[in-house]
Order: sequence, then structure tokens, then C-alpha cells
Amino acid sequence: MSVSLSPPENEFVELIQRADAITDGNLVERRWNEYMVVADTHGYLDVSRFVIERSLDENLPLIFLGDYVDRGAQQIENLVYLLRHKLERPEDIILLRGNHETVRINHKYGFHRELVSKYSESAYENISKFYNSLPVAAVIDESDLLVHGGPAEGLKYVWNIHELVQSDPAYQELLWNDPTGSDPGYTPNLYRGVCKCYGSDAVRRFLERNALRRIIRGHQCFKKGYKWFFDSKLLSIFSIPGYCGNEGKYALVSGADIDLLDIL
Repeated sequence: MSVSLSPPENEFVELIQRADAITDGNLVERRWNEYMVVADTHGYLDVSRFVIERSLDENLPLIFLGDYVDRGAQQIENLVYLLRHKLERPEDIILLRGNHETVRINHKYGFHRELVSKYSESAYENISKFYNSLPVAAVIDESDLLVHGGPAEGLKYVWNIHELVQSDPAYQELLWNDPTGSDPGYTPNLYRGVCKCYGSDAVRRFLERNALRRIIRGHQCFKKGYKWFFDSKLLSIFSIPGYCGNEGKYALVSGADIDLLDIL
């Protein structure tokens, strides 16, 4: 099989199908005391290479928070690279679903066009099936909830994520929701036009009810590459440096401690 990051269509489809066969369901649980967290990579292959190589150097597991395609210059290559490493290290790499792992968003932001211009609509159908099997959240060391967007209104317990289907509002909110400092509960997300914003009380209640320490999420670009919310109960990170004049960060989690480190 070709080692190229732009393999022939038959090899690409086989890769997607193999990755589809080892996905973990809606919710992944791991007992990792020390691990790395990477947020949006959006077709920026150099970002994915950097963190994968760092995880190998440090012998650490890592979790990606979604958004692997759309916008960047190497969307197919980025996805192929990540899936190959997931297949090589299935227990040590988690790939969560982001809001860009959806058909509607791929049509709007470019990945569908890039993929069918290189391969075919049939190849993209395999991608859309793969998206539907990706987990939407992870609980690490029974303490940290990792998700692309954030907690969902109406979702009381973490284990309820197992039962969600894609048409459930809570499923979509896990991919799309954003934190806000202007209201303590859940409010309409006027910026995105879909789903909700959540405030300090919503996060506090969710963490207390589920005996969790904190939430780590992606989905938003910040100047420093990260932002803490709600007395350090929620960390939002963004991993592409220079995306909007910002720094790019990944998180090194060791028990209760988090170091935020530069990418590239």
C-alpha cells in the first residue's frame, strides 16, 4: 500500500473503512493520568505532524478535539495522516467529532469539493459514514470531559451521551455550543445561528452532577491560543498558529495540572 498522504482512491477508501471499524461509540473513556490535547487542525498538516511527533517523543497518549478538514491547504493529507496514526495506536489516540465532520459544513467550507475533485462522490459517502461513527466526547481519568463544543442543555449525565442519536439537539450542541460570560445558563447562540451558549452556572451544575473536575474544548480561535472560563472550570484551546493572527497551543495534562504549550 502507498505511503503517500494522497493515496489512490481505493487505498483511501480502505483507510476510511478500517478507521470506521475501530471507532469507539459516542463516548470514549480512558484512564490516562498524563496526556496531550489538540484542538482544531483544519487541514493544517504541519500542526498534526508536530503534535503526533511530540506525543511519540514523550510517549504520551493524545486526544484531538475535532475539525480536521475544511479551510486548510492539506485537508485530505491531514485526514489521511491522522487516520494512519489512529490505526497504528488505537488505544493512545482519540479522534473526536467536531462540527466540521458533517456533510453540510463540508459542502460550505470546501472539503467536499476538494475530495470529489480528487476522488469521487462514492469516496465522500464513505467519509460521511465514518463521521457518523466518531465519538463526540471523552472522559479521561474520570475527571475531565473533552468535547468540541461544550455541555448541552438537557444533558444531565455524561453517560447519557451513549444514548444520543444525531437528530437529538443535545448531540448537535456537543459539537456547536460556545461558552459565554454574559449569562449563567443556556441562551441562543446568536453568533453561529445554531445551538446554544452556556454560562458559568450551566458548567458548574454539569460538573457537580457528574463528579467531574473540568471541561476542555476547542471550536473557537483566541489570540493567545487558549482561554480559561468560569474559574478555570473550562479551558478552550485552538491549535493552529497564525490562523487569525493568533498563537497555536496544545495542552499537556498531568492530573490536576495543565501546561499550555506552543505549536511549531
